[in-house]
Amino acid sequence: MTLTAPFAQLPVTRGQRVLLPLPEAYSADPEAFGRRPVGNGPFRAEADHVPGQGITLRRYDDYAGPRPAAVEAIEYRVYLDEDTAYTELLSGDLDVLPGASPDVVARAERDVAGRVVDTPTAGLTYLALPLYDARWADPRVRRGLSMAIDRAAITETVLAGTRRPADSLIAPGLLGHRDGACGYCVLDVDRANALLDRAGFDRSRPVELWFNAGSGNEAWVEAVRNQLRANLGVDYVLHGALAPAEYLGLIAEQGMTGPFRHGWAPDTPSPRSALEPLFSTLALPPAGANASSYSDPAFDALLARADAAPTEEEALAAYAMAEDVVLADMPVIPLFVDVTQTIHSADVEDVVVEAFGGVDAAALREAG
Repeated sequence: MTLTAPFAQLPVTRGQRVLLPLPEAYSADPEAFGRRPVGNGPFRAEADHVPGQGITLRRYDDYAGPRPAAVEAIEYRVYLDEDTAYTELLSGDLDVLPGASPDVVARAERDVAGRVVDTPTAGLTYLALPLYDARWADPRVRRGLSMAIDRAAITETVLAGTRRPADSLIAPGLLGHRDGACGYCVLDVDRANALLDRAGFDRSRPVELWFNAGSGNEAWVEAVRNQLRANLGVDYVLHGALAPAEYLGLIAEQGMTGPFRHGWAPDTPSPRSALEPLFSTLALPPAGANASSYSDPAFDALLARADAAPTEEEALAAYAMAEDVVLADMPVIPLFVDVTQTIHSADVEDVVVEAFGGVDAAALREAG
């Protein structure tokens, strides 16, 4: 692979699924490869995959990588409903139930206490501010809104632990995450009101708060609305009737009139995946996902410096400075990071869930 310019994040970028290596067998017979795929990891398929019936992987003893499999085989099963899978876990017929729903997790915390693994993943939910609207041009207004939101209360009650409060633009599990990077993500009602006062924000005019329909957002958006109303004395009008396609179209057309729900899930563990697509000038609509239409030459320069850094340490330091530029301006209000909840039996240990929600099969071990 030959690059046209230095790029420090190439090693992690090559971990994208679209860049995973394919053997010659794929080109020779794609259908056969689909039935019995060949990868480059510590397991191999024991038999052809039958759609709807799962697949069994067996440890590949000739694997030359740094992390060989700790168990002899793993059977991946397909269940038509989660209740059946949970019943089998309780009976000892299933060892790991990934991505469990809140209802099943609540039962598991009673039935198998201590065997629920909560893992923050890469997904971030935030409110974007339409910087093309003069009402949101002052960063003090954006900071004040952020500091009037009690993220912990919403994640604990409305979201039942399925999210965690965001304190950074770079989610836990990604390279470069820093706990508490977002100082304006801390609840401080007095400071929030002082910021709005200094900015001369018109509190008599209702704020329009936007979210897309059909994605389970209404309850937490209403909670945010109620907190902002109580803490800042500003009335809010909710707009939640647009279908996803219409909603995204309105964002692309710069038609938002107030804070609007948005989310992002990086495709690599690099901090660049959390920053560049959302905040760089090159990512402004309609070309990219910079929904707030944010642009800052200092951020762009730091991003370029990080990309070309000769070492990972220097790259991460530059990405951190780039994140700090955005967090000072607050073009978006980070709210929650996604959490995946995995239940396991007493027969296994070292249940490790990666930043993108998958169970690390190589780390899994038999208990005892």
